[in-house]
Parts: sequence; C-alpha cells; structure tokens
Amino acid sequence: MDITINSRGVERVRAGHLWVYRSDVREPKDAAQRGGSVVRVVDERRRFIGRAFYSDRSEISLRMLTQRDETIDRAWWRQRIEEAARRRAGLV
Repeated sequence: MDITINSRGVERVRAGHLWVYRSDVREPKDAAQRGGSVVRVVDERRRFIGRAFYSDRSEISLRMLTQRDETIDRAWWRQRIEEAARRRAGLV
C-alpha cells in the first residue's frame, strides 16, 4: 500500500529527516492501513520516495527505513544490523 505525502514532507525526507508528521500525510484514509505496517511512500505525483513504518496513532505517521525501492524483510534487517555492528566494532 502506498502512502502519499505532501511536498513539505518530501523536502524533509530528501534533506535526511527520518520522520514524516501526520500533517504531511495526504493519504491513507484507508481503513486497511494498520499501524506498524511497512509502506511505500510516494509524493503527490506518485513518485517513489522510500519505505517507512506507518503509525495510525502517533503524530509521527511515518518513520523512514530506506529511500531505495527494496523489500523490507528478515534479510534486510539482518544486513542492517550486521553493518551497524561492523561500524561499531572499531570504536571499542
């Protein structure tokens, strides 16, 4: 399911901000959209922006996971955690 955000939300995401506020969400007035779902985020012209966790209760409606059109699955999470662990390994 796609969630459409307005231009202000798009600008924030492209500037590196990881949150999209409820006031910037144009859709999903769809009852099928449940909090905790991973959704495709698009702009008002239906262009892909990224993938995010959707919250139907928080003022922060979208928490961006990636700006790439990739599947968010167990392998994606494993890769992200392993990369984070490698980056931190040299800090100790």
